[in-house]
Amino acid sequence: MLPAKTILELESFNGKLMQEDTIGQVCTHLQVLGGKGLFDTTRTILGTIIHQDLAVECNWSGKNNKPAFSKFKNVVLLILGAVRQKEVEDIIKGWLKTATDRNGGRSRRSKQ
Repeated sequence: MLPAKTILELESFNGKLMQEDTIGQVCTHLQVLGGKGLFDTTRTILGTIIHQDLAVECNWSGKNNKPAFSKFKNVVLLILGAVRQKEVEDIIKGWLKTATDRNGGRSRRSKQ
């Protein structure tokens, strides 16, 4: 099913995302793909959802008689959710990892 190779496949996928269990499962799958940072993660997820041949045919707003990617609201929301959750998880991991350095922890260790 993915990556979508035609507008019809993308429309079908967008419709399936209206089901709560489907969007949750796909979002979980996309989060595992990951990437280094927001830019990389977003591009990885886009490449998983949309085949290169279809990406060439689309643009964001639908100019020049191309299909508008922005009209696929459920797909856009899925990407936003997967990317944000991954980014927030990475921030939490980093924050927890550096917990021993906060509140004087680093200076206490350096004095030992």
